[in-house]
Amino acid sequence: MMYLIDTNILLRFTDRAHAQHANVRAAVQKLQAANHEMRITPQNCVEFWNVATRPIPNNGFGLTPADTSQLLHLVDFVRYLPYRIVAVDPALV
Repeated sequence: MMYLIDTNILLRFTDRAHAQHANVRAAVQKLQAANHEMRITPQNCVEFWNVATRPIPNNGFGLTPADTSQLLHLVDFVRYLPYRIVAVDPALV
């Protein structure tokens, strides 16, 4: 089965000091052990980037862009959800 992973899962997985880190890590390991696929979208990456680079006093991680990029690449348990761009009906715009 395929699961779309919420950004909060990515954030808790990468923040070892967070109270939910161990629970999220255990859930990810359980899904991996059962051969389930975990996917993210580009939106997850944007949300992750925003929190990771936001200053700590503003409820962020306070990381540099370089550190954030490296951290996002370390979340290797997920794969990008394939997506396609579809034509937009001009009448809807």
